Amino acid sequence: MDKLINSRSNLTCSAAFFDLDNTLLRGSSLFHLGWGGFKRGMFSAREALRFSVAQLHFLVTGTEREDAPETWGNFAAAFVKGAEVAELVRIGREIIDESIKPALRSPVLETARRHLSAGEEVWIVTASPHELSQMLAEILGFTGGIGTRAEVIAGRYTGRIPAGILHGPLKAEAVVAMADERGIDLTKSSAYSDSINDLPMLRAVGFPQAVAPDRELARVARRHGWPVHHP
Repeated sequence: MDKLINSRSNLTCSAAFFDLDNTLLRGSSLFHLGWGGFKRGMFSAREALRFSVAQLHFLVTGTEREDAPETWGNFAAAFVKGAEVAELVRIGREIIDESIKPALRSPVLETARRHLSAGEEVWIVTASPHELSQMLAEILGFTGGIGTRAEVIAGRYTGRIPAGILHGPLKAEAVVAMADERGIDLTKSSAYSDSINDLPMLRAVGFPQAVAPDRELARVARRHGWPVHHP
């Protein structure tokens, strides 16, 4: 993945890339979306319980199963099949205000704002829905968000995710592609994550940072001398 670092000579800026779940946010964003949907009659009690169990595991162990993003992403995409994009965006904004914003980690937010003050771009990069990443970035005053893109036809979700869940190597590839488009020098950029699953993204930048890292990422961070933050 180190080979993915952009080496063009005309790069003009640097950026900071923040994972969302358990990095910028305590726990899982899908938990908040799941419970918010449950309260609005979009999910059954059984489905809400599944979100809660996953959230509890995440908070207690500080880790997620390797297949969790794909499992929950595919479940969410299938559940919203046929729903109007505009309506789910409206509901998403409500859920951000009522439960996601209060769960954001203030020290990590302050770090992101310092990057902005230094003239750097700040991006949320997550396996959660692309729409969520963009809305949250807009609300927080960040440059933008990159997330999993569900297929939309005629303003409605089809239930398919053609490009796959933005997780692991795909997350790193998305960062590299976006940096190439915007003239971002990844060798001068930072990335923040809690999970060993984001190691490809961390290795794609010049300044990787571990935030409340899981055991495996903490081991890698110590080995390479990466900064470790415990917000």
